[in-house]
Amino acid sequence: MLHWFGNAEELSSHIVKSGFTVRSLGMKALSALAVAAVVAVSGQAALATTTTTTTSDNWSGYALTSANNSNNTFSNVSANFVVPTVTPSTTTGLSEAAFWVGLDGYSSQRIEQIGVIAEAETGYTSYYYAFYAMGSGSAVSIAQVLPGDNISVAVSYDSSTDKYGLYIDDTSRPGINETLTPSAGTNPAPSSAEWIAEANGILGTPPYPLANFGSVTFTNASATDSGPTTGTLNAFSSTKINLVPTSGLSANTGPLSTDGSSFTVTTAVPEPAALGLMSVGGLTILFGRRKRH
Repeated sequence: MLHWFGNAEELSSHIVKSGFTVRSLGMKALSALAVAAVVAVSGQAALATTTTTTTSDNWSGYALTSANNSNNTFSNVSANFVVPTVTPSTTTGLSEAAFWVGLDGYSSQRIEQIGVIAEAETGYTSYYYAFYAMGSGSAVSIAQVLPGDNISVAVSYDSSTDKYGLYIDDTSRPGINETLTPSAGTNPAPSSAEWIAEANGILGTPPYPLANFGSVTFTNASATDSGPTTGTLNAFSSTKINLVPTSGLSANTGPLSTDGSSFTVTTAVPEPAALGLMSVGGLTILFGRRKRH
């Protein structure tokens, strides 16, 4: 399965799931941990990079932001992953997980994302489909996929033509090609790039419980900014995000590989403990007697 998309917020030949959205970060920061590293970037002098760790109620994975990378904007993000098998969450009802790469969405309401969504509910067969989402965030179904499929995904932005390109390749499915013509002059340069496993939500409501996907590994992860810098995550200052919901499964993001091209996100059952959350100055702070790992 091979799909190319330009900048369009819906496609009549595909199905838009009514009310469904792939959400922006909605960050609830509990902690930040900086780890310094120095890497050499092709064509540039060595530059200092950092990795900061934080939490969200719906995202897990890694993100790059312009604020943390000399105010540079981003023009490309890509990765590979194998679709994991999902089972229902620890709670009743529908649970979901999405695996995608994207531009924007971390600190802005606009998103450009492409990947795979998995739905699981007790008593039903789990369902998997490729999707893309742009602009306001409504997810557009592309085609059904299956666990074990090898997926390559990428999102690009060309500032000279004001065009986005969204790409997905499933080597296990028959191939097709599509191109959409964007509306020029309406797209600010992307302020972030992401590689994410996500708990999805209905527009205007909290996310569904996270489906149990065991683990998913993003490989060949790379990005390009306006520096210009092209490389793996080691070439940039990045933010590692752990998913910490108010209930249900959490998702822990592992460290980057030595070359910065891969990492694994793993679901986990939260530790039973009497925990409280309080909001101070827009930050959510955890307090309780049990240490959060």
